Amino acid sequence: MRLRLDFHKLNKKDFVPTKIALAGLLIITLYALVVACQLLIPPFLSAKTKFMDLFFKPRLAFNAHYRPDYPKESAVVMIAVDDESLLRTEGDIVSHPVFMAGTIEGISKCKPKIIVVDIAPVFNPKNPHAQRGVLIETIKKTGNVLMAYLVKDTGPMIMDDEIIKACMDYGRADVMANSGNDAVRTVIPPTFEPEWSIQKMPLPITAALIYRDMQTKTFALNKSARTMYFFSKEDSIKVPLNMHNQIPINYLYTMDQMPVIPAWKFLKGDFKTDLLQGKIALLTSTSQARPDQHNSPIGRVPGGLIFANIINSFVYSYFLIETPTRVHFAILFVASVILGLLFYKNTVGNGALILFAAIVIYVATSFVLLLYNVMWNAFDVIVLAIILYESILIHKARIWELENKLYKGKED
Repeated sequence: MRLRLDFHKLNKKDFVPTKIALAGLLIITLYALVVACQLLIPPFLSAKTKFMDLFFKPRLAFNAHYRPDYPKESAVVMIAVDDESLLRTEGDIVSHPVFMAGTIEGISKCKPKIIVVDIAPVFNPKNPHAQRGVLIETIKKTGNVLMAYLVKDTGPMIMDDEIIKACMDYGRADVMANSGNDAVRTVIPPTFEPEWSIQKMPLPITAALIYRDMQTKTFALNKSARTMYFFSKEDSIKVPLNMHNQIPINYLYTMDQMPVIPAWKFLKGDFKTDLLQGKIALLTSTSQARPDQHNSPIGRVPGGLIFANIINSFVYSYFLIETPTRVHFAILFVASVILGLLFYKNTVGNGALILFAAIVIYVATSFVLLLYNVMWNAFDVIVLAIILYESILIHKARIWELENKLYKGKED
């Protein structure tokens, strides 16, 4: 007897409401299984997030060459304490309060709009007051300095009240979510508690708002629309949030694409002074020897680069929008129904070709949407398509087995 190797052909009797309902129930059950795997099996969730991360570097390269509306000029110029600066200055000399004051004064002479200090001053315990006094006076004299601040009870970057009052403004530094071994993908937005509203304003957001001449203490949240608003008399910024009410970080530049002045060159005056004019000067550390290194969708990068990308996103209102859960599920459900019908109707080989074509289409769609700042992760629908194909294949194999038994019974 010859075994049938094609899927069962559809006929009008197949389209009864009961079977449609069962098909929908099957898809929902399979999707629930996929979601449960993400919650219960950490590597499964990690695979989903890393799948989306694969698109960020190609996206940067594509946008830099082919997108005319892409913000090609960074509003941020980094004065970076890199590894070479540490070697040439025999240590992190910029962290010394007196040298930090001199660096801030030198930056100020280049006439940037804002000076953002993302490095903690390290005071000599034997003479902290004198060193603090020099730094405070320089900050007051400059008038446009923003300092990093940690909300935590302990930590090297916590500033005292005198330094905070001397600054033009300040912002929270520990705002990046998912740091550590996992990649940094979101920034924690400001909160609404009156006693914390200033201290919990993220430093990069504060810098961007001041650069755009906007209020740093006035913002609103629309929870139903997952949107945060920042205002001024003539301008506003609409910031999309993800399902966790956090701001997805739009990585617009790598270190190679950012304007960077190494700290040792800055201290020697070996740079173009007009590079900083009217810009946001970000004094930060990019050294591999420092703990401020984070995994990200574009590789392992210093925290200063992440801050620079956040600032540029707000300056240019260039944000990432995550696909809402209901839209994601609707796409997944419709795609699964169509694929299920195609798998059921076609032969095994054709079904495999359809599955391959669907995966290619999903991956391409995910990448193209990301080019236009919309994040739709096709991982779920790809996994569900594979499971659906295997499920129908097993179901048809069972039908083949029963048909073989019936055929043999008739022969006997």
